[in-house]
Amino acid sequence: MGFIIAGFVLAAFIAGNIVSKIMDKRRSYNQIIAELDSPPDPKRFNEIESIAGFYLSTGGNSSGGIDEITWNDLDMDDVFDRINTCQSSVGEEYLYALLHRGLGENEELFRHGLELLGGNRELRISVCEKLKNLGSMNYNSVAETCFGKSLTVNEENEAVYKWLPFLPFAAAALGLFFGSIGAALCFIVGCIINMIVYYKNSFKYAAEKGMMKYLSDMLYCGKTLGEASDDPLIFQLSEMFKPFERIAKKLAWINRLDGVQDSDIEAGFASYVKLVTFSDINGFFEVKRIAAENGEGLRRIYERIGLLDAVCAVLNYRGSCGTYCEPNFTDRKEICFKGMVHPLIENAVSNDFEMCENILITGSNASGKSSFVKAAAVNAVLAQSILTCTAESFSLRRCRVVTSMAVRDDICAGESYFVAEVKSMRRIVEAAQNEYCFCVIDEILKGTNTAERIAASVSVLTVLAGTGSLCAAATHDIELTDIMADKYRNIHFTERIEDNRVLFDYKVREGAARTRNAIKLMKINGFPDEIIDMAESLVRKEK
Repeated sequence: MGFIIAGFVLAAFIAGNIVSKIMDKRRSYNQIIAELDSPPDPKRFNEIESIAGFYLSTGGNSSGGIDEITWNDLDMDDVFDRINTCQSSVGEEYLYALLHRGLGENEELFRHGLELLGGNRELRISVCEKLKNLGSMNYNSVAETCFGKSLTVNEENEAVYKWLPFLPFAAAALGLFFGSIGAALCFIVGCIINMIVYYKNSFKYAAEKGMMKYLSDMLYCGKTLGEASDDPLIFQLSEMFKPFERIAKKLAWINRLDGVQDSDIEAGFASYVKLVTFSDINGFFEVKRIAAENGEGLRRIYERIGLLDAVCAVLNYRGSCGTYCEPNFTDRKEICFKGMVHPLIENAVSNDFEMCENILITGSNASGKSSFVKAAAVNAVLAQSILTCTAESFSLRRCRVVTSMAVRDDICAGESYFVAEVKSMRRIVEAAQNEYCFCVIDEILKGTNTAERIAASVSVLTVLAGTGSLCAAATHDIELTDIMADKYRNIHFTERIEDNRVLFDYKVREGAARTRNAIKLMKINGFPDEIIDMAESLVRKEK
């Protein structure tokens, strides 16, 4: 009777486990279905410092792409947040690097991925399921360890850890000269020495345990993804996995030892195995050695998994952002678009424009100048990184996007606003002189007096016009529109006053702005009449 009850309990336990796994898989599947063609969960938090790991470990922007000033000017962290529905940390880190650097030589692979997964819903879901099993792990350090500058392998220490597991047995062999009791005592002494060495040094490698677990999961994710399709984009992952099969198994074994928590006996046995073999520490040294010898192979797996995850995220983005198009790349100096909107502005007003020459943008405050040039710049970045623009059509020549918009003074560095602005402008000039750029400037050199600002602005804009790059500059200095008319096409945004309200249509128009609204805005917002009258009187005298 007791055996029957025990058997029933065991069967119920196994059945419960099976049902639980089926339900977990079903919940995961339903969540993936719900996320298809949808924006990211607003509760999702992106740990940018962690997500930047792959980008920073592989050279930052030293290999090209937009710099941090441009990234911040264009609010690209927010753009990343809007696009990022990646299922894994690998995908998040790859997408982050992609938005910084552009596709480069991976463009055709990415384009093929969009076509393949965009045209095969079931395959897309299958890929997302496997990526979701990999999941996210902040600060997993895989990229830093395998591709970047991480801890240097100390060969002497590695040799010590490699041979220490044999110490208790060597001691026991020596102890045999004193009989079996001597052998046992020497074995115990050897174990105690190992225990002291292990616990004294294991904390140095504690952070690497997470890295090794995620690396193991990543390798097996690549293996399972490779079995999902016979398309080379996906199937090649199976071939990429083969050189790392042995280390993947070893890491999986180490991770199982670290994960044993079912009972005190099992946990104690696992701890003893780690103590005897120094498995986690030796595993870290082996990972470092393999990364040094075949880091390029690991990077190929990492980038292919990241690319597939980023493709899935971009497909979700396309499905959730309303109007979008794939860019058309040309050899002409141009950025031309129809129905373009800023990807972060809800219910944004669209604009059509052909920017085949340098432009100077004028207009009153809050009329849409900055949003217009930001939208063009962000879409130029997205065109070259995810082959997706928020427009009905978007054509451009491949370019580096470089901006000077949200300049701030740096008190800690002892820099005034104008000094920071000058440095920001200098990097734009240098970039435009070295390669074809789309240069975007908002309120050029506003940190100094009018006379010098106009003179310096004319000089900078003239030099930029001579580089062959494409330049768009927004300004309140109406004088520039006449001075630079032979080098810059004038466009503007405007407003109208109705019922004591300033109304904007945010539509781009030809020519220079001839209206101003600063005093009108002061009046509408309740400034005293004496201030308004004085300001209007001074403006009349200026005219």
